[in-house]
Amino acid sequence: MTKFSITRLSGDFPGKKNTESRKGIALLLTLTTVLIVTLLANVILSVALSQSRLTHHKASRIQAHYAAMAGINYALEKLRLGNDVNWFIPPPNYTLGLCRNLTVPQCGGVGSIIEPDLPGSIQYVEIRVAAKGTPASADWPACNPAQSITCIDAKATYTYTNP
Repeated sequence: MTKFSITRLSGDFPGKKNTESRKGIALLLTLTTVLIVTLLANVILSVALSQSRLTHHKASRIQAHYAAMAGINYALEKLRLGNDVNWFIPPPNYTLGLCRNLTVPQCGGVGSIIEPDLPGSIQYVEIRVAAKGTPASADWPACNPAQSITCIDAKATYTYTNP
């Protein structure tokens, strides 16, 4: 007769998987995945915010461009009508400022007009009407038109505020 005995040993058996090492690998994979997803979300958010700032800045620049064009149209209309008391500087050069409010440093003086309808980003629109042959300055180009006798220039000062 054959006798069998079963002895129980502590430790790993050949058929048993080490569950402790599996838990460690799962934790490492989970943390790595969370880190990668967090980094990707951060990059996407950063790109979206950057695009928002660029779009807002471009909108401010477009408003400044059209404010300057409105200043030129204003000057043309006032010169056509010839009835504006604000254009009191004798020829050949006139300078006028359009301001949103009196808090702008260039406003409040002689030749300034308060225009509350200017967009919020536009602080000041300076309009210059110069006679032909007026030399260039640090702020303005020379007035040398081919056929006309007058140049009208406008500059708009705008501020960019973070949205």
